[in-house]
Amino acid sequence: MPNQSATLLKPEERARIWIDRKLEQSGWKVINRDEYHDGLTAVAIREGLLERHKEADYLMMLNGRACAIIEAKRPEIPLDNEKLIKQAENYTQIIPSTIRTHERPLKLVLLSNGKKIAFKNGHESNPQYRLIDDFPRPKDIARILKLENPYSGLPTLSRQGLRDCQYEAISAFEDSLRNGQKRALMVLATGAGKTYTACLAAYRMLNYCRAKRVLFLVDRTNLGIQAEAEFSKFRRTENGRRFSDNYVVERITRPEISSSSEVVICTIQRLFSVLTGYEDESVQENENTESASQVGHKVEVPAKPRLPRNFFDLIIVDECHRSIYGDWKDVLTYFESAVILGLTATPIKETEEFFNNKIIDYSLEQSIVDGVNVDCRIYFIKSHMSQSGATVNPGERVKTEAKLNQSTETKRAEDEIFFSKGDLGRSVIAPDQYRKILTKYKEDVYTKLYPERKDNERFESLPKTLIFAPSEAHAREVVKIAQEVFEHKDDHFVQQITYSVGDSDKLIRSFRNDKDFRIAVTVTLVATGTDIKPLEVLIFLKDVQSDPLYKQMKGRGVRTISDEKLREVTPNATSKEFFYLIDAVGVTESEKRQPISNSVSQFHISFKDLFEKMAHGNVQDEYLQLLADKLSSLLNRAEPEKIAELKNIVSFELKEFVLKIFEVLKDNSLPPFESIDDDNEERMTLIRPLISNIQARKKIIEIAAGYVKTLVDTLDELDEVGFGEEVIKQAKSATQKFEDFIEKHKDSQEALRIILDAKDVPITKELLQGLDSTIRAEIPGFSTVTWWKYYGLLNPDRVVMLKSSDEAHALTNLIQLVRFAYRSIEKLCSVPSLCAQLFALWCGQVQRVLTDKQKILFNKVARYIAQNGAITTVNVFKNNDPELRRALTKEMGSLVAANDAVIGLSAFLLNRKVA
Repeated sequence: MPNQSATLLKPEERARIWIDRKLEQSGWKVINRDEYHDGLTAVAIREGLLERHKEADYLMMLNGRACAIIEAKRPEIPLDNEKLIKQAENYTQIIPSTIRTHERPLKLVLLSNGKKIAFKNGHESNPQYRLIDDFPRPKDIARILKLENPYSGLPTLSRQGLRDCQYEAISAFEDSLRNGQKRALMVLATGAGKTYTACLAAYRMLNYCRAKRVLFLVDRTNLGIQAEAEFSKFRRTENGRRFSDNYVVERITRPEISSSSEVVICTIQRLFSVLTGYEDESVQENENTESASQVGHKVEVPAKPRLPRNFFDLIIVDECHRSIYGDWKDVLTYFESAVILGLTATPIKETEEFFNNKIIDYSLEQSIVDGVNVDCRIYFIKSHMSQSGATVNPGERVKTEAKLNQSTETKRAEDEIFFSKGDLGRSVIAPDQYRKILTKYKEDVYTKLYPERKDNERFESLPKTLIFAPSEAHAREVVKIAQEVFEHKDDHFVQQITYSVGDSDKLIRSFRNDKDFRIAVTVTLVATGTDIKPLEVLIFLKDVQSDPLYKQMKGRGVRTISDEKLREVTPNATSKEFFYLIDAVGVTESEKRQPISNSVSQFHISFKDLFEKMAHGNVQDEYLQLLADKLSSLLNRAEPEKIAELKNIVSFELKEFVLKIFEVLKDNSLPPFESIDDDNEERMTLIRPLISNIQARKKIIEIAAGYVKTLVDTLDELDEVGFGEEVIKQAKSATQKFEDFIEKHKDSQEALRIILDAKDVPITKELLQGLDSTIRAEIPGFSTVTWWKYYGLLNPDRVVMLKSSDEAHALTNLIQLVRFAYRSIEKLCSVPSLCAQLFALWCGQVQRVLTDKQKILFNKVARYIAQNGAITTVNVFKNNDPELRRALTKEMGSLVAANDAVIGLSAFLLNRKVA
């Protein structure tokens, strides 16, 4: 049957609807005359004002200047009508002087009758009207007009399907392009959709501008894999096909780029290997380190790079807070014709100085207000060791493991040894510290954090939990202890996600999607850029002094997820309205700092590399100075017993060796170093005692790499457990807002009046849903479950926490919450939890004695009322459970009697102020 409203439209109106749709499909935003402003890039203005009080049906504007007119007629008017053509071409001559144009008169004319489109390009040598299938796109007009600005063909961005922050970010970026800016910085909160925004920016540059190739720089290999997947599934394209179906997307894994690639994804290290044409053996390793961008020396572009400077048109730097602007700056800026777009949630000073053009600053706080992200709740589980350090008593065992080769040695302490909490966060592991913390987490997760959830004895639906450990060695120990605490000895429930355990990207996907993978332990691999939406608990077993890194790590928990998707991986979950940050080391209280820029030193290299270079004759003053400096530092900071082991290997006094180097450099008494091809015998003689002692070199490298000590027998105890002051403050603020709402609306809001007066007016499902919507509109983020927890936190003795998913989802919780907030009841209990008790009372008070069958039927009704609100036999059971309605009618003798009983039961359960 045809749409009745459409049949009432005039032919001209139907034609305009068709034209509007075709214009939008071609990238033009159709607006009314009074809606125009200069921020719109490609628009068709309805009834565009001309001279002599004339109006063009559509005046097309590209980048603030008129470019074409469209004359629209009824469907029955042919497009070769001479009167129509003359009228349209006359309009091109009378564009008002108050409107900027690309040319005068306009030479582009379009005609349409709502069925066909005709187009005349006055720039052609013999211009004629020809039928076309679609209106020319903005980039087609830009090409015809030979506009020099390469961004002239960008269509007006549609808000549809975009978050406000994404729309504003892309709009601001494209404005900066049109204004000639070569660099732009987008600061978007974690979870705001940075990669999606980058895909959109890349697509619009490739599809509408003259860009031929885009570089997407990632910080680490696993983030490149994630970015490749995002580009593959991106579908905001003209034809609705995936990005990777329209353009060739290549993630670079070797030092060359295919000539057909249009989007190139790689790390800065990989890009450098492409420029040089060879791959240093450390490139693959560096791509996967947790500080990959920091190499400690300036990386220079080779004299004859293998890519031209104009190879890329757009470079997108993901996670651009990394310190690539010192060490790697020359590689980044080599492509001088490219626009550089930076993406980050946590910019540092270096970042802002490099870009000097922050086009959007969308904070985490704003994203929480907008519902893009969820907030966190801080819960402390602090032990004595995490606050005061650990003391090893004589006789207790200490295991020492070399980081370099994992060799171990266990000894019993002869004297009392003290390790500070800083030691515990770096090179000392106290297993009992982690055992106490994780045991407490296990005890509290379903009593304090998620009391509304139930789980089996094996905690198989434990909220997805990410634990940040201080180091790889700590992470391995935490995995073992978590398996012990949660009694899961298999390899899946708790797993380590660090670079040392294989395919980290596969592990991240597994943690994101698998039901039986509940706890992941990492160092910082999962700290940035990794999207794990079901994550609900972060546990910090390491302190973090860097503010950007802390924000990135904390940001892993903020991402939103639908209730349905959450329950796919966490079946007992209700919804993700916030996440918990469990602070075991004071990370939320410690002072944070911005990272200091890397000092660029050409000679910042490891002992291993230094020894190898010097063995081949690289004995210039800088290397000699570096050797003396590094050895001096090592001798002063290393453990005495390790230095003693080193001294047993060498046949000379190490301090005298170092002092000799300092002296000859100070006196300038060595022959000058010209090249490694020279003899340099005096210099080689100076260092030969060490360089020729391979065992000593290996020991120095081992000592420099460091050791991890495990306090095998030392016991810990818990000192502080509970919610932090910030959470208490948040709870007080939230409950006060709720109580202010009740006070403000108690007389004007019908639902509040009925709930507070407790009169025999039905408190129905519709009434409760309406009140809930009203509260949510005035108090962003409101939910009965969250506010119930707030009151439980502030009044633990007077609030009975919700104990199941069904109980948590009961609409009637709002009744009790309102009454408790208004002080109408002394104790906050859910109606479902009181249902059995109240039903028994009701059965004893009804005027007639109920049969056993009647009690069974009305008990089912009572449970429904306790969950959903007041009902009658007609308004619910007629549609939802007709069998129950018929059974009640039969048992009570009539529908009226059954209905009266149901109404009375509803009032008894809901209108009494029970607690």
